[in-house]
Amino acid sequence: MWIVRLALNRPYTFVVLAILILMISAMLGAINLSRAVSDPKLSREILQQARDQLISLNKPAKTS
Repeated sequence: MWIVRLALNRPYTFVVLAILILMISAMLGAINLSRAVSDPKLSREILQQARDQLISLNKPAKTS
């Protein structure tokens, strides 16, 4: 319950933390993307895994 009271008393703290988390995740994503683009083997591997995951999500469920 203390975190709720803290959020209500200091809303800007939580807004700043949310923006900070968003910025860090964007920077890490950009670093990984630049690495994947510069390494053709890694790029192919990432694209293959993403394609396989999308295909598995679109498969209809088997009914018995």
